[in-house]
Amino acid sequence: WSSTADGTAPNEPALSFGALIYPTKITGNQAILSRQDATTGLVKTEWLLWLSGGKPRCDFYNADGTTQIGRYRNSAITVNTWNFVTATKSTGIVATAIKVYLEKAQVDDTSFAGGVYGGMSNTTVLTRLGFRQGTAAPDMYLQGKIALGFFVQAELSATQVGSLVSIKDEALRSGNTMIRRLWRGM
Repeated sequence: WSSTADGTAPNEPALSFGALIYPTKITGNQAILSRQDATTGLVKTEWLLWLSGGKPRCDFYNADGTTQIGRYRNSAITVNTWNFVTATKSTGIVATAIKVYLEKAQVDDTSFAGGVYGGMSNTTVLTRLGFRQGTAAPDMYLQGKIALGFFVQAELSATQVGSLVSIKDEALRSGNTMIRRLWRGM
């Protein structure tokens, strides 16, 4: 996730990531993007952007892999529609350093803290799109479609998140057939 030292304050870098999703079910836990490997005896975890019962949520994990902070929207998103979900995090080590966006709007309204978060560890865990590595096998599969995953090592502002959504919207209006087919669910 970063070329800087492990994420102890003040070295915790800002970052943003997200994807375009089309969930067909909103039950259970579904990963959008993850840097989490919960394999028994080999826990390596950094962050997880996911749906918890359809609620967009982003969690960051301490170097121990169990202590975490997170922010989420306390209501579910709409199924069978495209949603551009973005998570941003400043250099802070508190839950309010995380922001969750749905399309252009910041939608996080609830914080979560499990223990005392001191900073994320820079591990060798793989980045995964649409699932995470569970204790024995991949799990938390996104039920639906996913596209246009992105990462940037900066905290995007609301204006910058809005610009990403506008690029997607403009591509649809301009007649880009491939994007239009993807967006409409083929």
